[in-house]
Amino acid sequence: MRNKIVQTVLPYCTLLLLVIIAIFAPVEKNSTGWIPLTGGLVDGCQWVSGILSVVLMVTGVGVILSGLYLVLLKTNTIPFGRCAALLLMLLFSNPHALHFNTIYLVLACIVWAKYCILERQIFVCYMLLSLASLFYAPAIWLVPAFLLMGAFSGMPERLRSFVKSLSGAFLPHIYVLVFRWIRFDDADVYLYHFAHEATAICTPFHQLGMPDYFFILCLLYVLYRAVSFIMAKNPMGMLAFMLKTDAVSLFLFFILFLLFSKSCMPVLSLLYFPGAVILAYYFKNCGKTSRTNVEMLLLMTALLLGSLSHIV
Repeated sequence: MRNKIVQTVLPYCTLLLLVIIAIFAPVEKNSTGWIPLTGGLVDGCQWVSGILSVVLMVTGVGVILSGLYLVLLKTNTIPFGRCAALLLMLLFSNPHALHFNTIYLVLACIVWAKYCILERQIFVCYMLLSLASLFYAPAIWLVPAFLLMGAFSGMPERLRSFVKSLSGAFLPHIYVLVFRWIRFDDADVYLYHFAHEATAICTPFHQLGMPDYFFILCLLYVLYRAVSFIMAKNPMGMLAFMLKTDAVSLFLFFILFLLFSKSCMPVLSLLYFPGAVILAYYFKNCGKTSRTNVEMLLLMTALLLGSLSHIV
């Protein structure tokens, strides 16, 4: 009974508290920075305010959760309800999560790219990864990283898959470049800004407080325990492919966070999708319930402290 309360009831209670904190959190009046898709047309997301911001946020989260549901349909080992609760808890660790940010669009592209790769729709997968970089330029580094991972993963018809991947990756940017050239005749200026944003290193640690450090350390510790458990258990088949790609994604997204995080772009949120999947599998399948209960409580405490520290 106690294990059920910790693993099921407390996460939903924590999620409710985080949503309440987000409702009463002051609205931030900053921009999300230069967005490649709308660069020169709209000043970040400053045009989004009030109810529209919340509607766009709910829509973005709905798209993310629908993609997550379809991904988890590939296996019956990871419960969708628990995984969705963990993902929402992590997202709402940012008390300003109710207000729309383009990171939701980036995350939606990544979730649906994961579904497409599981469906062997390689062209669409890389098109979505490339589309993500039109909302957040440093995400372009995910394309070569996943290309290298695919080359060494034993994917059948490697040359054909490689050509499909490159075609999908180039397509969104070709359309944008042609539009900029025809409409504004500034394709070269756009490329310069994109290259600058994709390579401008901006480490986030001077912007963090002690509760943020505590939350990140707790999250990394629990994720380390979960990944170690997965490696020891060594699952097979589709589940193994899903968890291995999520583990690699965690590493790549954390590198993006270390190098390109800005105060107006909560880049740490990119870790939450693969992290929620890995943690949901770990909390369900690990036989040492007393240890996982302590880790769950530690993570929820860190979430609440980190969220409260931004508004107190």
